[in-house]
Amino acid sequence: MDHAEPGAIRVAVACTPRPGVAVEVGVELDAGATALDAIRASGVLQRFAEIDVSTQSIGVWGRICALDARLADD
Repeated sequence: MDHAEPGAIRVAVACTPRPGVAVEVGVELDAGATALDAIRASGVLQRFAEIDVSTQSIGVWGRICALDARLADD
């Protein structure tokens, strides 16, 4: 992934909304953005109605995290 603009972070949102479907979307966000900010910015919630972040686990690098977890450009 390319480097983000100063004061911004670049992250990839990956999901498997149903069997046989995998999606990865790169997004650029303001520094201090949360996991939920990234999910919303990726557009996956609009594309896949079956994704419900209020009931499904999310994670960063395979570790479950809260929706309000701050992201870093690492």
